Amino acid sequence: MYNLAVTSMDLADFSTAADLLAEVTAASPEDARAHFALADALIALNDLDAAALSLRRYLRLAPGDEQGAELILASIGKAPVPARASPAFLRDLYRRKAKNWDLVPGYFAHRHVLDAVLRHASPLFLSALDAGCGTGLSGAGFRAMTQHMTGVDVSPDMLERARAKGIYDVLNEDDLLSFLTRHPDQFDLIVSAAALIHFGDLNAVLEAVWLALRPEGTFAFTTYSYDGSDPTAFGASSYRELAKSECFAHGSAYLADLSKTCGFEICEVSEIIHEQSSTQKIPGFVAVLRKKNGVEGP
Repeated sequence: MYNLAVTSMDLADFSTAADLLAEVTAASPEDARAHFALADALIALNDLDAAALSLRRYLRLAPGDEQGAELILASIGKAPVPARASPAFLRDLYRRKAKNWDLVPGYFAHRHVLDAVLRHASPLFLSALDAGCGTGLSGAGFRAMTQHMTGVDVSPDMLERARAKGIYDVLNEDDLLSFLTRHPDQFDLIVSAAALIHFGDLNAVLEAVWLALRPEGTFAFTTYSYDGSDPTAFGASSYRELAKSECFAHGSAYLADLSKTCGFEICEVSEIIHEQSSTQKIPGFVAVLRKKNGVEGP
C-alpha cells in the first residue's frame, strides 16, 4: 500500500496518497517513513495542521531527522526556524548526492562566486579556503590564483571525489563553523558556494570568517533569496524540495546589515539565479565582503 501511495504522489494525486498513507500509519504506527510521506501529501493538500502532526510523529520515531522534518515544520509556520542543518543530516544528504554532484545541470553557484571575486580582488592569493568545498567545483576555478588551497567539508563522500581531482593542498573533513574558529588569521580568501544555505542565522558564521581571515582578506559566498518573504530576515526555503534538504534562504537587507555588524566592508550583494531546473529558477545572492585593516571586528 505504501508503494501505491508513492505512485499516487508521483502522479500528483495527493488526496489518494493521503488516504492510503493514513491507512499505512494506522496499521503500522512505528513506520517513520510513512508518517513523513503522509505529511508530504497533506502539505500538498494545504492541510498544514495535520501535516505538522505527522511530521512530529516522524521526528519521535526518527530523531536523527534524515528527511529534514524540522525545517519543513518551520517552512509551513508550525515551528521556530532552527539555527542550522545538523552535520549528521548533511553527511547523509551528500552521501546520496555525491556520486552525481558534478553532473547536476543548471547549478551556477560556484561560477557566481568565481566571477564575483574577480570583480573585487586581485586574482593572486597566498592562502585560500574553500568552505564547504564539496567535490571541488569552486576549487577548480580558484586553484591557479592561490599558492596554497585548503578545502573543508562535512561530507566524506564529497571529499573523496574532491581528493581524486588533485585540486587542494589540504582537505579536511570537519564542520565548517568548527574549522573556521580553530584557524584564526590564516586565509587571504575564503569562498563558500552553496554551503551557507544550510545555516539559518549567519551571525556565528560571519564572526568565524572574520577571525579566520587575514587583514584585507576577502570572503565570497552564495545564499538562496528570502526577499520574496522578508528582505530583512532569514527562514526556511519556500521551495519544498529545498526545505526537505534543510536549506535556508536569506534576505538581502539581512545579509547587508549583518555583514556591517560583523565589521566587514561590503563589496557586493547581487541577485543571481543560484540554480535552475527545466521548470523553475531558484533566486539567490552572491556576496563579496572584505575584512578591512584596522576595523574592529565582532
